[in-house]
Amino acid sequence: MKGKRLDIPVTEKATVKQICDITTQVCGLPKNSLRLKTRQQKYHIPRMVASNIARVEKELHYNSIADVLSRDRSSIYHYEKSHKILYQTWSVYRDIFNSVYNAYNENKKTQLSEKQLRQILKDIGIQNSLKPKVFVKVKVVDVIVTVKSDYTNFCYIVEQIKLALKDFNHELYIEVI
Repeated sequence: MKGKRLDIPVTEKATVKQICDITTQVCGLPKNSLRLKTRQQKYHIPRMVASNIARVEKELHYNSIADVLSRDRSSIYHYEKSHKILYQTWSVYRDIFNSVYNAYNENKKTQLSEKQLRQILKDIGIQNSLKPKVFVKVKVVDVIVTVKSDYTNFCYIVEQIKLALKDFNHELYIEVI
Protein backbone atom coordinates (compact mmCIF):
# COMPACT_ATOMS: atom_id res chain seq x y z
CA MET A 1 0.00 0.00 0.00
CA LYS A 2 3.07 2.22 -0.06
CA GLY A 3 2.56 5.41 -2.03
CA LYS A 4 -1.23 5.15 -2.02
CA ARG A 5 -3.01 7.92 -0.15
CA LEU A 6 -6.41 7.58 1.42
CA ASP A 7 -8.53 10.73 1.86
CA ILE A 8 -10.81 10.51 4.88
CA PRO A 9 -13.26 13.40 5.49
CA VAL A 10 -13.34 14.26 9.18
CA THR A 11 -16.00 16.92 9.52
CA GLU A 12 -18.85 15.56 7.38
CA LYS A 13 -21.09 14.17 10.13
CA ALA A 14 -20.43 17.19 12.34
CA THR A 15 -21.44 19.46 9.46
CA VAL A 16 -24.64 17.48 8.84
CA LYS A 17 -25.49 17.62 12.58
CA GLN A 18 -24.92 21.37 12.57
CA ILE A 19 -27.18 21.80 9.53
CA CYS A 20 -29.85 19.67 11.24
CA ASP A 21 -29.61 21.73 14.45
CA ILE A 22 -30.01 24.97 12.51
CA THR A 23 -32.92 23.47 10.56
CA THR A 24 -34.78 22.47 13.72
CA GLN A 25 -34.18 25.93 15.22
CA VAL A 26 -35.43 27.75 12.12
CA CYS A 27 -38.48 25.48 11.82
CA GLY A 28 -39.28 25.54 15.53
CA LEU A 29 -38.87 21.78 15.97
CA PRO A 30 -37.34 19.87 18.87
CA LYS A 31 -33.64 19.07 18.54
CA ASN A 32 -32.99 15.71 16.80
CA SER A 33 -36.59 15.56 15.56
CA LEU A 34 -35.40 15.15 11.95
CA ARG A 35 -34.37 11.60 12.93
CA LEU A 36 -37.96 10.65 13.75
CA LYS A 37 -39.55 7.93 11.61
CA THR A 38 -42.51 10.07 10.60
CA ARG A 39 -43.65 11.44 7.27
CA GLN A 40 -45.55 14.39 8.70
CA GLN A 41 -44.80 17.46 6.60
CA LYS A 42 -43.62 19.50 9.58
CA TYR A 43 -40.71 17.00 9.93
CA HIS A 44 -40.37 15.68 6.39
CA ILE A 45 -39.86 19.00 4.62
CA PRO A 46 -37.16 20.22 7.06
CA ARG A 47 -35.48 16.79 6.81
CA MET A 48 -35.38 17.12 3.01
CA VAL A 49 -34.07 20.67 3.31
CA ALA A 50 -31.28 19.68 5.72
CA SER A 51 -30.34 16.75 3.50
CA ASN A 52 -30.23 18.89 0.38
CA ILE A 53 -28.18 21.64 1.96
CA ALA A 54 -25.70 18.99 3.08
CA ARG A 55 -25.73 17.15 -0.25
CA VAL A 56 -26.37 19.75 -2.97
CA GLU A 57 -24.70 22.78 -1.40
CA LYS A 58 -21.95 21.20 0.74
CA GLU A 59 -21.40 18.07 -1.43
CA LEU A 60 -21.29 15.79 1.61
CA HIS A 61 -21.48 12.03 1.12
CA TYR A 62 -24.83 10.24 1.10
CA ASN A 63 -23.76 7.86 3.88
CA SER A 64 -22.90 10.69 6.29
CA ILE A 65 -26.24 12.39 5.72
CA ALA A 66 -28.20 9.14 5.93
CA ASP A 67 -26.47 8.17 9.17
CA VAL A 68 -27.19 11.48 10.91
CA LEU A 69 -30.83 11.51 9.73
CA SER A 70 -31.38 7.80 10.55
CA ARG A 71 -32.35 7.08 6.96
CA ASP A 72 -31.00 4.89 4.20
CA ARG A 73 -29.04 6.25 1.27
CA SER A 74 -31.96 5.82 -1.13
CA SER A 75 -33.91 8.47 0.82
CA ILE A 76 -31.02 10.90 0.38
CA TYR A 77 -30.89 10.07 -3.35
CA HIS A 78 -34.61 10.78 -3.57
CA TYR A 79 -34.32 14.11 -1.72
CA GLU A 80 -31.50 15.19 -4.02
CA LYS A 81 -33.37 14.15 -7.16
CA SER A 82 -36.51 16.02 -6.02
CA HIS A 83 -34.73 19.18 -4.90
CA LYS A 84 -34.70 21.15 -8.15
CA ILE A 85 -38.37 20.64 -9.02
CA LEU A 86 -39.53 21.21 -5.43
CA TYR A 87 -37.51 24.40 -5.19
CA GLN A 88 -38.93 25.69 -8.47
CA THR A 89 -42.56 24.76 -7.89
CA TRP A 90 -43.35 24.52 -4.17
CA SER A 91 -43.15 27.75 -2.19
CA VAL A 92 -43.36 25.98 1.19
CA TYR A 93 -40.23 23.95 0.44
CA ARG A 94 -38.43 26.91 -1.17
CA ASP A 95 -39.12 29.24 1.77
CA ILE A 96 -37.88 26.72 4.33
CA PHE A 97 -34.83 25.92 2.20
CA ASN A 98 -33.94 29.61 1.83
CA SER A 99 -34.43 30.31 5.55
CA VAL A 100 -32.26 27.40 6.65
CA TYR A 101 -29.60 28.04 4.01
CA ASN A 102 -29.34 31.70 4.98
CA ALA A 103 -29.22 30.87 8.70
CA TYR A 104 -26.47 28.30 8.12
CA ASN A 105 -24.33 30.66 6.05
CA GLU A 106 -24.95 33.59 8.39
CA ASN A 107 -23.23 31.75 11.22
CA LYS A 108 -20.07 30.94 9.30
CA LYS A 109 -17.17 33.14 8.30
CA THR A 110 -15.94 32.38 4.83
CA GLN A 111 -13.23 34.93 4.10
CA LEU A 112 -9.76 33.77 5.09
CA SER A 113 -6.42 34.00 3.32
CA GLU A 114 -3.78 31.28 3.39
CA LYS A 115 -1.58 33.52 5.54
CA GLN A 116 -4.41 34.04 8.06
CA LEU A 117 -5.16 30.31 8.17
CA ARG A 118 -1.49 29.50 8.76
CA GLN A 119 -1.40 32.10 11.53
CA ILE A 120 -4.46 30.57 13.23
CA LEU A 121 -2.77 27.15 13.13
CA LYS A 122 0.46 28.63 14.48
CA ASP A 123 -1.41 30.44 17.28
CA ILE A 124 -2.90 27.17 18.55
CA GLY A 125 0.51 25.50 18.55
CA ILE A 126 0.19 23.29 15.48
CA GLN A 127 3.60 22.27 14.13
CA ASN A 128 4.56 20.01 11.27
CA SER A 129 6.12 16.66 12.12
CA LEU A 130 9.63 15.88 10.92
CA LYS A 131 8.59 12.31 9.98
CA PRO A 132 5.00 12.67 8.76
CA LYS A 133 2.79 9.66 8.12
CA VAL A 134 -0.54 11.49 8.36
CA PHE A 135 -1.47 14.67 6.50
CA VAL A 136 -4.37 16.79 7.75
CA LYS A 137 -5.73 18.95 4.94
CA VAL A 138 -7.49 22.04 6.29
CA LYS A 139 -9.82 23.68 3.77
CA VAL A 140 -11.58 27.00 4.37
CA VAL A 141 -13.57 27.80 1.22
CA ASP A 142 -10.82 27.77 -1.47
CA VAL A 143 -7.80 27.98 0.85
CA ILE A 144 -6.07 24.68 1.65
CA VAL A 145 -3.24 24.19 4.12
CA THR A 146 -1.75 20.76 4.86
CA VAL A 147 -0.46 19.93 8.32
CA LYS A 148 2.10 17.11 8.51
CA SER A 149 1.66 14.81 11.49
CA ASP A 150 2.56 11.41 12.84
CA TYR A 151 0.18 8.73 14.09
CA THR A 152 0.49 9.68 17.76
CA ASN A 153 -0.47 13.36 17.40
CA PHE A 154 -2.96 13.62 14.58
CA CYS A 155 -6.12 13.11 16.71
CA TYR A 156 -5.05 15.94 19.01
CA ILE A 157 -4.21 18.13 16.02
CA VAL A 158 -7.60 17.47 14.39
CA GLU A 159 -9.47 18.35 17.60
CA GLN A 160 -7.45 21.56 18.05
CA ILE A 161 -8.10 22.62 14.45
CA LYS A 162 -11.85 21.89 14.77
CA LEU A 163 -12.02 24.07 17.89
CA ALA A 164 -10.01 26.90 16.34
CA LEU A 165 -12.09 26.93 13.15
CA LYS A 166 -15.56 26.39 14.67
CA ASP A 167 -16.69 29.82 13.45
CA PHE A 168 -15.45 29.21 9.91
CA ASN A 169 -16.97 27.24 7.07
CA HIS A 170 -14.26 24.57 6.93
CA GLU A 171 -13.53 20.98 6.00
CA LEU A 172 -10.85 18.63 7.26
CA TYR A 173 -9.43 15.61 5.46
CA ILE A 174 -6.92 13.08 6.68
CA GLU A 175 -4.49 11.53 4.23
CA VAL A 176 -2.71 8.44 5.48
CA ILE A 177 0.35 7.07 3.70
